[in-house]
Amino acid sequence: MIEKSVIKWPMISNIFLFLFVFLVPSAVISQQRASAVDIDKVISEPLLQTMPVIGRFVAKESGIVATRIAERVHKMQVQVGDRVEKGDVLVELASDRLDGQIQILKADLIRMESQLAKEIANNRKMKQTHKRILALRTSSAFRKDREEDSERDLEISKEMVTRAKADILQSKAKLKMGKIALQDANIKAPYPGVVLKQHTLPGNYVRVGDPIITLLN
Repeated sequence: MIEKSVIKWPMISNIFLFLFVFLVPSAVISQQRASAVDIDKVISEPLLQTMPVIGRFVAKESGIVATRIAERVHKMQVQVGDRVEKGDVLVELASDRLDGQIQILKADLIRMESQLAKEIANNRKMKQTHKRILALRTSSAFRKDREEDSERDLEISKEMVTRAKADILQSKAKLKMGKIALQDANIKAPYPGVVLKQHTLPGNYVRVGDPIITLLN
């Protein structure tokens, strides 16, 4: 029994020696290899980079906004650098004189319409008179000169009706133009953009076509 035990111990020692020599260095090397790799957390973020670019800006729309009527500048609604939208009021011109003209034109139109009513009534009267004269042709009371006078009066009354109608059309046209001029007293932006320059100031008198605002889109 003692001999068998002596034979086994050297074998067991050799096995432990083998494991120590070959396995331990391998574990150390593996640990060193594992610790040599450092992994950071992946982060997703936008990349911003400035690059020089050579070019030029071309304005889509730009120009001078001019006045369509001659009037005094009442108020500037915008300043240089302001951004405006299409239809925004840029400048207000004085409108008191235009308001007065419109009131006069309205009164003229009412007067002319009244005159037309009188001329139409007179024309009806001339027609009735002419018919009565023509009805007397077979009578001894008929007079040729009275028929001729009646025909002349009837033609004159027709002409007066036509003239009164023309006066009304002209008065309506003037009233329409006056209302347009009153609207033009508010100078509006023809397109959206930025105010680059003011060409006038409140109190200045501007004529038709004078520059008011330079606008850039």
